[in-house]
Amino acid sequence: MERLTKKLKNGVYAAKAPLYEMVDKLGEYEDLEERLQAVYGECHGLLEKVVEHLERHEGVDLPEPIFKARLLTDGEVDKWERYKSLEEQSKEAAENELRKQEGTHE
Repeated sequence: MERLTKKLKNGVYAAKAPLYEMVDKLGEYEDLEERLQAVYGECHGLLEKVVEHLERHEGVDLPEPIFKARLLTDGEVDKWERYKSLEEQSKEAAENELRKQEGTHE
C-alpha cells in the first residue's frame, strides 16, 4: 500500500499524490465504513475499532466468506462462551438419556 498523504509534525495531513487518487481512495474507505455500518449499525469510529481489535488479536483466521458477524465486548464473549459450554453439556446429557432409553448406554 502506498500512502497518498503524509502526516506533518503539527498533526495535519498533506497530499503526496494527485487529488483524483486521494478522492478514489477516500471513496473506498467510505464504502468500507458503509459496509460495516450496514452490519453493525451506526457507530462512530467503527472502522478504527475493528482495526484495533484485529491488531490485538493477530493471527486470527477469518473464514471466507463471512456471512454474519457481531462484535462483542470481552464480557460479552465470556458470557457467550459460558452459554455455548452449557449448550454443549445439555446436548451431551440429552444424547446420554437417549442412549439409556434405547438400551445402548456406553
